[in-house]
Amino acid sequence: MNQTMLVILSGGLLTLSTTGCATKKHVLAKIAPIEGRLGENEKKTKENSADIDQLHAQTSKIDERVSDVDRQAKAANQLAGDAKNAAGTAQLKADAAHGLANDGLAKTDKLSASVNDSLDKMYANLDNYQKLNEAAILFPSNVFELSKDSKAQLDALATPLTNKSKFILEVRGFTDMTGPTDFNLALSRQRAEAVVRYLNITHNIPLRRIQVLGAGTEAPAADNKTRTGRQQNRRVEVKVFGLPEGRSEKPVSASL
Repeated sequence: MNQTMLVILSGGLLTLSTTGCATKKHVLAKIAPIEGRLGENEKKTKENSADIDQLHAQTSKIDERVSDVDRQAKAANQLAGDAKNAAGTAQLKADAAHGLANDGLAKTDKLSASVNDSLDKMYANLDNYQKLNEAAILFPSNVFELSKDSKAQLDALATPLTNKSKFILEVRGFTDMTGPTDFNLALSRQRAEAVVRYLNITHNIPLRRIQVLGAGTEAPAADNKTRTGRQQNRRVEVKVFGLPEGRSEKPVSASL
């Protein structure tokens, strides 16, 4: 009995042992492919994660570029707005300048008409002017400085003009026939200018009332073949023109 039970138990244990080994191998055989697929999935997951990270980095760069393009677009819009405003301001200034130019032209035309009218009236008055006084200032040969006697002559001529407001003076310088033509012409101008300078500075006669000319040897007052004639030709003629006493001038609208 005991031996029989022992045999049976031994056989059972052997059977269990054999069965357990077979089951373990079967389980391992089933698990191995699963573990392989899990490894592949983990590898793919890592690869996908790396791809995702790379894509995220690329996306970030694209976002940065988009932001930069947006900033550039905004800056361009700002510049365009500034340029438009500047163009508008320039147009306003141009319009204002055009308006001022037109106003200036209108005023110039008006002033020109007024001046022309005044000149017409002034020359109409000049046509009525008569010679009121005259003097001949004589000079030594090759000299244009005024002598004491010459200044006295000019004083006598200019003093009556102190209280006059409407008159003109003609001052013409001359020489005798001695010397070159160009030299005589320059000398006649120097003599005339010496007279004008004295009348203006000493007697405050406005230059606008004086007409001056250097005539050289032209229009001799006497014969150049004689000493006395040449002396009379070395001269400056000063003539005073104005309206006779009791006559008034036509009114002039503009001050000249």
